Amino acid sequence: MTAANRSEIHRDATVRVAVRADLEYLHVFRGVAELMSASAGFDYDATDDLRLAVDEIAATLIEISASDSDVLCEFRENGSGLHVTMTADYAVAPLPNPNNFRWHIVKTLTDELSWDEDLDPAQRDGADGVRPKTVVRIVKRKAPSPRGRS
Repeated sequence: MTAANRSEIHRDATVRVAVRADLEYLHVFRGVAELMSASAGFDYDATDDLRLAVDEIAATLIEISASDSDVLCEFRENGSGLHVTMTADYAVAPLPNPNNFRWHIVKTLTDELSWDEDLDPAQRDGADGVRPKTVVRIVKRKAPSPRGRS
C-alpha cells in the first residue's frame, strides 16, 4: 500500500464518541483526538494542538452538562483537515463568556471555532423530551506540505 492509497482510505473518515458527562472521562476525548489527528497525517505539534483544544471544549461541556447526560464528539477527516463537533446532550448552564481564557486557548489552537446553544435552558427541563443542547465546532487544517513532498 502506498502513501497515496493510505490517504485515500482515511479521507472522509468519521468517528463518533459519547461518554458520560464526568471529568473522569476526559482522557477518552484526548485519546481519540490524538489518534484521529495522527491518522489524518498531522505533525506532532498540530496533533498536540488539537488534543488540547478538544480537552478544553470537552471539559467545558462536561461542566455545563447535567450529571446524568452524555457529551458527544464527532471527528470528521476530509483530506484537508479535521472537523470536530462536540455536543453537551443536556446543557444545564450556558457556555462561559466568549472572551474568557479557555476560549482564547481554543481559538489560538484551531483554525475555526463556532458554537450554538439553547439561549434559555431554564425554560426546558427535559420532561417533554426536549432538552437544551450546546454544540461547539472546531476545524484544524493540515499545514501545507513542503514543496516537493507529499
